Amino acid sequence: MTNDIASSERAFAGVEPVVTDLVFGAVSRQWVYNILLPVDLAEGRKLIALNQPANNFAGALSANSLPRGWNTALLDNEGRIIAATPGVGEAGEEFAPFNAMARAFSPGWQHLDTKQGAALGVIQRSVTTGWRLVARAPVSSISQPLLIAVLMLIAGGIVLLGLISAALLWGSKRIGSSVRGPARDARRLGAGEPVVAKPYPVSEIAEVSEALEQASEVRRAAEREVRFLLRELAHRSKNQMTVIAAMAKQTARGATDLPSYVQAFERRILGLARSTDLLLTHGTAGVLLGELIEHHIEPFRPVASGRVHIAGPAVRLNGRAAQTPGMAVHELATNAVKYGAFLDDEGHLSVTRQKDDERLELVWRETLMRALEASERSGFGTTVLKSMVGRALDADVERIYHTDGLEWRFAIPLLGIDPALAPAPADEPDSE
Repeated sequence: MTNDIASSERAFAGVEPVVTDLVFGAVSRQWVYNILLPVDLAEGRKLIALNQPANNFAGALSANSLPRGWNTALLDNEGRIIAATPGVGEAGEEFAPFNAMARAFSPGWQHLDTKQGAALGVIQRSVTTGWRLVARAPVSSISQPLLIAVLMLIAGGIVLLGLISAALLWGSKRIGSSVRGPARDARRLGAGEPVVAKPYPVSEIAEVSEALEQASEVRRAAEREVRFLLRELAHRSKNQMTVIAAMAKQTARGATDLPSYVQAFERRILGLARSTDLLLTHGTAGVLLGELIEHHIEPFRPVASGRVHIAGPAVRLNGRAAQTPGMAVHELATNAVKYGAFLDDEGHLSVTRQKDDERLELVWRETLMRALEASERSGFGTTVLKSMVGRALDADVERIYHTDGLEWRFAIPLLGIDPALAPAPADEPDSE
């Protein structure tokens, strides 16, 4: 940041870097000058301020070998000392020997009336910054080697100004090149393309580059998850059509008149819509697995009683873990309607569970009065059961074909599902 508003406005309106006069740094507690660089980014023009301490130039002035009696000082546009040889003054002080701001610039000698007496001096001005370089010596100190001293002084001033100009040019190009890199990365992030962090000489810009890479990774992970959820939504929507058709047929078998048929069919449709209410009702206390199974099977349950058996000890699932078994039961119940125990009027379903100190054993067993043809076909439902349940819950998943039906076995570690062992995060998103 800079307190020089006028210089900031001039830099913001132009295209070249602007160097301010001295300002007293609120944080560094020393006199500094600012290099202001305008940069055009996608969101508009920005201004980068690079703070430099004034004492950077002290070494350059003291390194110049001047004849005895000579003094030099570098002044800003307000007449304050940026750097000077010993005895002239400190950085930030007004230049006191004479009014240098009222004197004209000249490559040759000037007669100066100073507080210490008559002197000869040279005053040069930087075209880049407007700063003044003042070199002077008492008339009595100038003798035969005057010409040599003048040439050395002029050469030193030219070299110093050249170094300043070169440093400003190098710094502006360096910073400009660094800023353009994150600007390109920001446009890539906006377009959904991957972003890789790059090293930059300015640490703040390097941090921005790393943040853009992290944002790119988060965005790509979110896009992958959205694609999977959309695929799951399409799959469930397709299954719902089959399930609703099957429910309509099953309801029609037990109905004696149109009103009773409508009432029974409406009950099943509403049960299908209520299957996700459990996750919202119980919150962080956890969802009972038995209740979750009941709610997911209820929309598919046959009208005839005694065809579904659910038993086992009470097991609570944390909010995150409940989503996966719920999806698995939904897939299994859907398949039971399409191919298994709920397809006809004689199939039977048994869902049992057991647990010890470390694992939960969940068994889904469908018993049929007809032969079931074994198939290794892996549709999306099978992928959900084998891959997603196994990966999300670190579970062992096994499918077993019997002569009279189908069996699924799930061995799930309690560490990943018990709310007391692995509580769900406070910001857990709502389940579907």
